[in-house]
Amino acid sequence: MPQFNCLGHQGINTCRYPLLELHRNFDETPGHDDIPTRAWCPQHPGVMPVVLPLIDEIIDVFEADAFHVGMDEVLQIASPLCPRGCAQHNPAELFAGVVSELRAHITEERKLPMLMWGDRLVPQSAIPGATNHEASANGTHAAIHLIPRDITVCDWRFRSSRDYHGVYPSIRHFLDHGFKVWPAGGWLWENASPFSQHALELRKQTPDVLGFLCTTWNHIAPLKAPTSPSIRDILPLWENAEQAT
Repeated sequence: MPQFNCLGHQGINTCRYPLLELHRNFDETPGHDDIPTRAWCPQHPGVMPVVLPLIDEIIDVFEADAFHVGMDEVLQIASPLCPRGCAQHNPAELFAGVVSELRAHITEERKLPMLMWGDRLVPQSAIPGATNHEASANGTHAAIHLIPRDITVCDWRFRSSRDYHGVYPSIRHFLDHGFKVWPAGGWLWENASPFSQHALELRKQTPDVLGFLCTTWNHIAPLKAPTSPSIRDILPLWENAEQAT
């Protein structure tokens, strides 16, 4: 189940990741170096003819059963710095357009389930304590009404429950909008465990909470991941819950 970062996570400040390094005209904010989270332009006609064959190659090499398109932390969208006039368009519609185009290729053409991160689909005001990286502060959240419901939303919450004032409304937000949800915890057990417990309670109410996605985000060496408390101590709770049902 490979992942490829789409739209966002294309570079940091002067560092452009390979897609934008090779195709600088794809950049939403070309010619500007002080951009902390780069993105490709959702209106550039040349992006998908490059990206979709890349996705096809990844699907084939991994013999993928599903595909994760990323789509998280897209802070640069509908930017006034975009030479293609993105600022004149609704950010939710721009975001939903990319999601829908990716889904048309991955799900309709390649017949694979598509997953994506959910932070751009929930407003920052709906999650107490959330930053603009963890939830949308730039209007993309309305895209939740515009994208197909057969996409699995991976809902990541990495900080402590104290940072979120002890509540996690995002899973219910996605369920209420008709999506299947795969909650994702952080690499620290003390942060992941409360979110896992919340997700597990919701799982008892609906099978649309698919499980719990344990992550490392390069904070844990791959060979040490199976013994990391955030994985070792949490996965058995879900396994036991599944056996009980």
